Amino acid sequence: MTNERIRWSHDELIVAFNLYCRTPFGRLHKANPDIKFLALKLGRTPSSIAMKLVNFASLDPVQKARNIKGLANASKEDLKIWDEFNSDWSRLAFESQKAFLAITGKESDQKSLPDVNLDSLSLRTEEVRSVKVRLVQSFFRETVLASYGSQCALCQLPIRELLIASHIIPWSQKVDRRADPTNGISLCALHDRAFDRGYIAIDNSFKILVSSQLKTALPQPLHRIGLIEIEGIMVNLPKKFSPDKVAIRYHRETIFRP
Repeated sequence: MTNERIRWSHDELIVAFNLYCRTPFGRLHKANPDIKFLALKLGRTPSSIAMKLVNFASLDPVQKARNIKGLANASKEDLKIWDEFNSDWSRLAFESQKAFLAITGKESDQKSLPDVNLDSLSLRTEEVRSVKVRLVQSFFRETVLASYGSQCALCQLPIRELLIASHIIPWSQKVDRRADPTNGISLCALHDRAFDRGYIAIDNSFKILVSSQLKTALPQPLHRIGLIEIEGIMVNLPKKFSPDKVAIRYHRETIFRP
């Protein structure tokens, strides 16, 4: 029996989905070094890993809307994992990050990952809770930036070090949306702060709204180009995990300054 026919374990599936989340759509192929590395650790071929990631892509509403041929091989197992993540992003983000570190053998990272029971996590030490938060935040950032091709959704700035995975519904407001990539948008530092403070928002057509409070009589060049002149421009939407319109409406109705 070839390794192509070996049944996938639950840990292997959530690790594969974790890699799918953190990989730009255009890199879901067998030559991707990250896919080759995971294949080595799982004892599978790069082709089988790449196919599994493509199967997950076929379940994403963004790809369904594009009606791309060749993305129709997802199994019941794949759909179950997709639904499992989408029903509890925070738990699965943590579980899959921890499983990924265990399977890939990154010992230096595993030293900071105590063996915990997720059901009793709230009863454990502050150190354990901080580990969970760190892993969930890391998953969210990597997934959101990968979805947007490591560019700002508003100005297309491609410098990763200047990008932030912004929460549409703030981290403090909805615990169950903290790791959900559809509650995220990739923004440069300027647009992240403006979005967070309610000076810009997004309408139902994914066009940029600008607060009247920004429209001063004598705006400076960066102020004018970076904020005022982007009004009405279409947001550069991701190829995975499109921003949730419910979250966008929440931001517009509770945070935006008209």
